[in-house]
Amino acid sequence: MKQHAKTEWVSVVVWSVILGAFGFFTVVMWDMAVTQGFMADFKALMDSLGPIRVLFGITEDLATFSTWLQFFTFGGWLSLLLLAFAAMFAVGIVTREMDRRTMEFLLSLPVARWQVILARWANMALALLILHMTMFVSVLLGAAAVGEEAAAARYLTAEVNGFLVMLAVSGFMLVVSMLTDDYGRGLIYTLGLGFGLYFFHLGTDQATGVLKTIRGALPFALYDTHAIIGKGEVPLGDMAALAAMALAGLGLSIWLFQRKQITV
Repeated sequence: MKQHAKTEWVSVVVWSVILGAFGFFTVVMWDMAVTQGFMADFKALMDSLGPIRVLFGITEDLATFSTWLQFFTFGGWLSLLLLAFAAMFAVGIVTREMDRRTMEFLLSLPVARWQVILARWANMALALLILHMTMFVSVLLGAAAVGEEAAAARYLTAEVNGFLVMLAVSGFMLVVSMLTDDYGRGLIYTLGLGFGLYFFHLGTDQATGVLKTIRGALPFALYDTHAIIGKGEVPLGDMAALAAMALAGLGLSIWLFQRKQITV
């Protein structure tokens, strides 16, 4: 676990800086939109998009600081950045080692295959947690900088819920990465899965029947920023379901790796 963490810490620091800046900037954008008087123009632009606005994750009026944060800081396109990070981390757990022909050396050490997956999955979970907590701190700092009252408990709940969403999706990505020993192809698979699920979730917002059922089973459906930040709800049931998904992905990944042929 320490060996793997050493190879990933620079990436985690860089992504933390990027996401921290993103969180702070979106808060400052709210203040600029209000104080400089272009909020009405921005709202008009969003309204002009019609049904397409759902692809931006915007389903409500951006009339308050709380609503702004729901769609621009804790949801929406931020998910794409986190999915990109998760995809690169997940495909690096096994596929990158297979591509470099270094997996046989790793397994020559006194560790079992399940220990390799568990240790590296734990590093991925820790990295995702660091990114989400960095976002949490940056939003608090941003709110303080612009003089807005921060609902810290709600923001923390949202970040924990968002972390579990990404951990669950990362588990699916890790399973998919087991299908190839080529790093480039594995990255395409994991990115395709993450982005595909995300855009399917957004694009089926008004779906009914089977599509609605499928949408409701996705990890993204278990993260409602409006309920958490707007209403102060704590979705313990959704969080438990996401944790179960993450552990299921880990378990299946271990099972697949135990049976994977290692080419020397």
